[in-house]
Amino acid sequence: MENALENDIEQFIEQHKIPLVGILTQENQRNIYLSRRPICIVIYDLDFSFDYRERTQYWRNKILKVANNYKDKYTFAIADEEKLSSLLKEFGLEESGEDVNVGCYDLQGLKYRMEDNDEFTSESFEDFVNRLDKKKIKPYFKSQPLPKQSIINGIHILVGKNFDKIVKDNTKNVVVFFYAPWCGHCNEFKPTYSKLAERLAGQSNIILTQMDATLNDIPQGFDVTGFPTIYIVPTNNKPVKYDGNRDINDLVNFIEKNIGLKREL
Repeated sequence: MENALENDIEQFIEQHKIPLVGILTQENQRNIYLSRRPICIVIYDLDFSFDYRERTQYWRNKILKVANNYKDKYTFAIADEEKLSSLLKEFGLEESGEDVNVGCYDLQGLKYRMEDNDEFTSESFEDFVNRLDKKKIKPYFKSQPLPKQSIINGIHILVGKNFDKIVKDNTKNVVVFFYAPWCGHCNEFKPTYSKLAERLAGQSNIILTQMDATLNDIPQGFDVTGFPTIYIVPTNNKPVKYDGNRDINDLVNFIEKNIGLKREL
């Protein structure tokens, strides 16, 4: 009984240690707010100075109405559009032109956004949260435009929009090279990767791909914490991460091991 009471108290403290609609900042976003998923963040011009605080509070009051109805399911916060412009970019809203923008993360970290054509009101925000709660909104994935030239030197160019179509093709074994343009090791590896593409050119069931991981969201199932990162996705669609050196023979052995075509490579 005492343990149950202690658990109830701990749960109560956890639920109430931040305001119903708190202010997300650069200092608290990682440790406090973004760890409390699912979360909806309303991003606009926050100014609590005497001349502008009424306008700031006007929008916050609209959010409070909705937050109170969904406080047991979601965390709600507001964020300044200038100080946290990175959040607008994260949700692809940096050029929306709207006074108020909304982005949400679910438990898995997938992103959802209130579209530009939805005028922000208490009613439209509640409708958005309601549809989100019922899983009627598709996740948003940051993506470059589809490439005009989809294959360069035997390597398929991936972006967020074509990732699943190419990588999850269960008739192909797909090698994925995640890189960053500023990564020196990635640039050093690219000639080796091109040679690997040449070496495997005769294997119709193996394709090599690459994706700029700074301009496209990394799909679930891929752990990319540094660059370059290499995966193979065999026909069973279960990604396998490469942890060897960047030698072409080691890469070939890695592919052989995971697709069972040693005699043909």
